[in-house]
Amino acid sequence: MITPQQLVKLLFLTLVALVMVTGCADTPHLEILNAKASDLAFSPDGKRLYAVTPEGVCYWELPSCTPMPPVTTDKTMAMAISPDGARMAVATTGQIEIRRLPDNTTEHILISSCDHCSAVIFSADGSLLAAGYAYGSATDRQGGATLGLNPVFVWETQSGRLLRRFDQATEPVHDLTFSADGQRIFAASETTIDNYSHAQWLALDIVSGEEVGRFTGAKGFAIGVAASPDGKRLYACDSDGRILCWDLATGCEVKRFAGTHSICWKFRLSPDGRIAAVATGDDMGLIPFMIPQPTFPHETQVAIYDTQTGSLIRKLHHRSPVTGLAISRDASLIAGAAASIRIWAWNGSPPHRDSGRQ
Repeated sequence: MITPQQLVKLLFLTLVALVMVTGCADTPHLEILNAKASDLAFSPDGKRLYAVTPEGVCYWELPSCTPMPPVTTDKTMAMAISPDGARMAVATTGQIEIRRLPDNTTEHILISSCDHCSAVIFSADGSLLAAGYAYGSATDRQGGATLGLNPVFVWETQSGRLLRRFDQATEPVHDLTFSADGQRIFAASETTIDNYSHAQWLALDIVSGEEVGRFTGAKGFAIGVAASPDGKRLYACDSDGRILCWDLATGCEVKRFAGTHSICWKFRLSPDGRIAAVATGDDMGLIPFMIPQPTFPHETQVAIYDTQTGSLIRKLHHRSPVTGLAISRDASLIAGAAASIRIWAWNGSPPHRDSGRQ
């Protein structure tokens, strides 16, 4: 007969084994306290971390986490860093700007008025910039005409010239990515069927201005989208944390990763295409009829997957739902933003730190 002490020991060993198998053990990380952010981006060399915060676009020098003067103090909805690190695109409540780095001078003003820009992104070679909108309208600075509610714009980065405007998305555009050759843009959106949202990802041809494909297969909302650097695969994530993968040559779904069963907030693919990250978290505050509110810890994490096998590699835990996510160019660092920003060293060893917590 098993004694209570033996039962406790058995349960403990079982828990340890489960942690080792699922990769749930806590991973060494740096933490920038009191830095709530909705969007994150590493500089190409991994020496700076940029964040969209309530105070504007801020950044920190790494690995010391030294705070630097903000890039902008305007209310910012989205931002992106060019692949060479020489430019930043900033979407504020009034306009989209291309700024030169590191002197932070304005190079182009692309939009004179916008309601809600949900995503901005540079092409792989940095020659193009795209922006997507959700539940808003925008005025083209060059033409001055009021545009549709959920448009996608593409500009030349060097000249600021508007190349294309797409109005195929009837629902909000949540995320964008360029194809590896820069000829197409993929937009994460959804459609409504029988009063239910169904995720879809639109393929838009920049040369012709036409929709050339539509990828479906998931219910709920389309949270994110990313194209593999070799141009062969398209990865996407829905609001349940499922990752779908299509062959771009055939348009057929070739792989699907199991969902996290938690609300998904962000999706990112590493620049080398080897890993995919899904930021999730069940914010119980979204369920007002539960009185009293639960006091148990929320399942908030960044789940890391191997894109070749579809297997879960590790879960990186945070203290609250992760709403911002970034992976460094060499995939050695992963940053997640919630009530604070955590930076995990992907090689499993803690990154060096010159000073105490900020």
